[in-house]
Amino acid sequence: MSELRLYLRRDSLRDGNECAWVLRGDDDRVAGAGSGLDKLPRARRCHLVLAADLVNLVPASLPNLPIHKLQGLLPGAAEAHALSEAEQLHVAWLGLDPHGTSWLAVVDKAWLTASLNALKARGLVIAAVLPESLLLPVGSDAWSVLRHEDGAVIRQGPWQGHAVDAGDPPASLNLAGPLPGRLDVYQGSALHPVDVAGWQAVLGLPVHDLGTWSWREAGWPAGPDLLQGTLAPRRGRPDWQALARSLASGLALLVLIQVVGLAVDWGLLAREEDRLRSELHGLAERALPAHASIVDPAWQVAERLRAMQAAEGGIESGFLVLLSRVGSTWPAGMGAPRQVEYRDGTAILHFDAATPAAGLEEFKAGLSKAGLVVAATPGADGQALSVREGGVPAGTGGRHGN
Repeated sequence: MSELRLYLRRDSLRDGNECAWVLRGDDDRVAGAGSGLDKLPRARRCHLVLAADLVNLVPASLPNLPIHKLQGLLPGAAEAHALSEAEQLHVAWLGLDPHGTSWLAVVDKAWLTASLNALKARGLVIAAVLPESLLLPVGSDAWSVLRHEDGAVIRQGPWQGHAVDAGDPPASLNLAGPLPGRLDVYQGSALHPVDVAGWQAVLGLPVHDLGTWSWREAGWPAGPDLLQGTLAPRRGRPDWQALARSLASGLALLVLIQVVGLAVDWGLLAREEDRLRSELHGLAERALPAHASIVDPAWQVAERLRAMQAAEGGIESGFLVLLSRVGSTWPAGMGAPRQVEYRDGTAILHFDAATPAAGLEEFKAGLSKAGLVVAATPGADGQALSVREGGVPAGTGGRHGN
């Protein structure tokens, strides 16, 4: 099946005509090429290749749901990796890596929509869109680097790739993560060949010169595609009756789900309220003096804390500040201590023998990571943790490398 493939840079359609293209015949060989849209040949399908610097490929942690249910969440998940607001982004889901992390392709929505509309006005209906980085070959334990005169393109994995600088070698390679076992270097529009020995000396890993490569000859992968969501190509005429039936069924189901959901929410909220009230009462029993009458646990515990803070003279390293830092590292699901003491700048937390050891180890690791000094004292009835200021928060010292 013949294929017309176009290559877009950010300003390719600025004058309405400039755009590199190639025609691939039914035998998958290049049958023609050009740099303008005036006399384009006809083909059964049309693909669009975007320059690597137009597309950000970013990781995201997403719920395990079908992609059509995740579509509305994708711009918000990608916003942290972009300079634009979520509504200004077009985001496509590419796939999952072996660690279960989703990979997303992020493009400026207005630019991509305007480019597709400009091509459509010329009678071109784009069937699929990919960045140049995802057309590059990729090997096991290897990165692929495509050298252009004005920069380079790197591909690190099935859905990982981006534009890098035009250094020799690119300085950005050292910022792209732990280097692989080797680099496979391809010659794009760069005028001079790669200095294999120089690259190996700088990067400290094998560098293979694999000759020339172009988006024109690359095979088109069957999997990922940036045309998703509102930009997905529409095929065929809609069945309005089927759509009306689906809408009616969906509305009925939505009403039923809302009624059932409200009932479940009320029940869960009531149970959660009872649990919180019980935990607050237990905390008050531990925090207040023995045999104290507990009427309003929240208010009484707050007053107790204010009194303890006042006894410390309100200094910044007092019990309240220390207790707040301890609480911020509390593992989910671990119960409250049997007793809490504060002496000479040290908080002492007494835990029952029934407290899970794994939870205590996770708690101690979190305290150390937060820059607190922690010491454990085992006893017959459990374990006591002594916590004080004075540690070094994790990540603030040592050598960082990319």
